[in-house]
Amino acid sequence: MKLFCEVYVRYILPTLRALISENLLNSYSISQHEISKSLGVTHAAVNQYIKGKRGAKLIKILKESPELMEYIREVSKNLYESNLSKGEMIRILCESCIHIRSTPGLLDKLLSGMNIERKDIIIPNCRSN
Repeated sequence: MKLFCEVYVRYILPTLRALISENLLNSYSISQHEISKSLGVTHAAVNQYIKGKRGAKLIKILKESPELMEYIREVSKNLYESNLSKGEMIRILCESCIHIRSTPGLLDKLLSGMNIERKDIIIPNCRSN
């Protein structure tokens, strides 16, 4: 049995970073190097996100959520306009996790896409501060 947080960090977080990287590159034409600095990941990781080698497994499912995609655009805009602190970035990522868990059907689609059954995970009742 795993905490959903473990599943989020291993599978969903790379997908969110891939979507943010794609949005920053396409909407703001900033370099992969700048994206890596904004996200706090390596340039190589951003390159893999952009090329679909990392985080690609769940992109289609996440793109089906208009609310989450709006959130991705908002996060991208905030990253472009100002450097968010590490604490702000953590808060944003926690909020996206809460959104995923609270959007009807989205969590089940993601778990299905990862071949994980709901009964095999513990979903904490946490809130972003």
